Amino acid sequence: MERSDHSGPSKRRFVDVAYGVLASINAGEYVTGQRLPSDRELATAKGVSRQTVREALLVLELIGAISIRHGDGVYVSPPATPDVDGDGAILFGDPRNVIESRRLLEPITTKMAAQRITDTQVARLSELIGRQGSSADPAYAALGLQFHAQLAMCCGNPMMGGIVEQLVNIERHPLWQLVNEQALRVPGARQSQQADHLAILAAVAAHDAERAELAMQTHLAELEAYLFAPSDSFARVTELAPSASGPGR
Repeated sequence: MERSDHSGPSKRRFVDVAYGVLASINAGEYVTGQRLPSDRELATAKGVSRQTVREALLVLELIGAISIRHGDGVYVSPPATPDVDGDGAILFGDPRNVIESRRLLEPITTKMAAQRITDTQVARLSELIGRQGSSADPAYAALGLQFHAQLAMCCGNPMMGGIVEQLVNIERHPLWQLVNEQALRVPGARQSQQADHLAILAAVAAHDAERAELAMQTHLAELEAYLFAPSDSFARVTELAPSASGPGR
């Protein structure tokens, strides 16, 4: 009987395989409607068991990246906002629980950061946003999460900042990044995310605590809609204040 690659340090191997397949899809190696190689071929290419590949494909089906047609094969799904079932989305943390926690905590730490951040910290965050804007998959999503982690640690309270940092840690929540990367396939999602990050940083850099808090609330509400709302009903939840555009304003 074939064994899965889940023992010891290899317990996340199916997550790594899922990342690899998703990166290939996002890079255009596999296009919408195209049939993926068989699980045997993928197993050989990735150096893992067929069972591990099947588990990786189930995760990708869960987030809406692929469609498994029994008896026919596995096909790339069109870019669309994934509808993740909360009962089945548990992998080192349910993404729905993660975003709920972030919506409660991050506006508070962002408000605190606006009151306490230094010019040096602002410069580092600005550089990080710039790096994100020029990055390809899957670095884009990872850099976005780094922005949130570093901003939280600027709040001046290591305990609260550390909690947020853990919530956006991709090692603790690998399915979160997969869901996030899939959502970024939606047209305009990347530009919207970076614009939101710039608006948040602008408010923080201006030491405008109320505007910073609102900007983060808006961003996370929009992110939740991208991730979990049906694609035909997605819309920006609220509009940022006109002054919340561009760093340093």
